[in-house]
Order: sequence, then structure tokens, then C-alpha cells
Amino acid sequence: MSRIKRIRESADGTLDRWQIRAEAMEARLDATQEQAMERVEARKRAYNDAIDKAKGKVEASKSIASQEKQLLKAKLDEARVQIALGKAESREKFDVQRKGIQRQLSNLESSVDAELDAFDKEVDESLDEMAQDLVTAANMLDAEMDAAAEGFAALQSNAKADVQAGVKGVKDNIGAFKAKIKTKRNEASVNLQAFESEFDEGWSHIKSAFRNLR
Repeated sequence: MSRIKRIRESADGTLDRWQIRAEAMEARLDATQEQAMERVEARKRAYNDAIDKAKGKVEASKSIASQEKQLLKAKLDEARVQIALGKAESREKFDVQRKGIQRQLSNLESSVDAELDAFDKEVDESLDEMAQDLVTAANMLDAEMDAAAEGFAALQSNAKADVQAGVKGVKDNIGAFKAKIKTKRNEASVNLQAFESEFDEGWSHIKSAFRNLR
């Protein structure tokens, strides 16, 4: 199993992704839509920074031949095109852009893993760090886009008292969700498939409560 896939399918990697998603949704509850979109733009810039760092690690790696370095750096550069798109101003345009970026993130990870596959068994801490940085930056961008998308309609009338009460309820749900993540991290042995199902169900409840804030 190659580097990025190994991170994605590990217990720690899965818990990290849930943690990032919970924190993004929690922050969205206290932000205007404009602020949420600015958070998305900041995560785009952070992902491009991760790409720059990844290119530096590829160039410095002693495990990869020159030709493979050029291929990898070209794949990394391709990701910039979609991620560099300007800020979408409507829900419809944002949804189109979000889906395009999500496809690009997935394609990039698959391409990088395919190129690194030949070196997967070699010890190279810089390539491990590169894979982890790309996964973390992708998780953060995806989480912010998801939170912003949920908020387009859900929080338009957030000055109402009943909406504020609902916001508190969603925050409580997210707090319990994060506490469960912490508990799973402390367990000596984690059944990945079982807790994925458990967290999927918990996250569906959070999103449902979020949408009821309209």
C-alpha cells in the first residue's frame, strides 16, 4: 500500500479527518457566509503552499530518479489550475467549483501515489512528510468547502432566537462528536470499519441538525 493511501486508510488518518471536519463545521456556526468563503480561500492558499513544499521535497529526495521527479512535479503543478479558481459568489457556482476541486484533490493523490509506488518500500522521511502534508491540507480544504456549502441556506436568519438555540444544540452535538474522537484515539485497539460506520451516522445527525437551522 503506497504512502497516501496508507495514511488515508489508517485509524489515525481517519480520526484526523473527522476531527478536521468537526472543527470546520464548528467554526462555520460562528461565521458569516462571507467569512466562511474567506476560510475556503485561505485553505486553497494553504493547499498550494503544501504543493510548493511537496515539489521541494520531491526535488531533494535521493530515492527518486530525475525523470520521475519531473513527472511528479508536473502532476503537482496540474492541481493548481483547479484550486486557483476565483471565489464563487453563488451557491450554484460554488457547488460546481467544489466538486471540481474535490475531483482534482482525489486525482492528484492517486497520481502521486502511483508515481511513488516504486519507492514505497524505501525509507524516505521527506516523502512520508510530503504525503502527510498533502493529505492534511486536502482534508482542511475539503472540510471548509463542506461547511461553507452547508451554510449557504442554513444560517441566513441566524439572528432569530430559535435559530440561536438550534446553533447551541448543533455545537453540543459537535462537542460530543469530538469527545468520541478523543476516546477512540485513546483506545489500544480500534476497529476501523466499525467506527467509520459509527462516525458516519453521527455526522449525518450533525448535518441534519445544521440544515434545520433554516
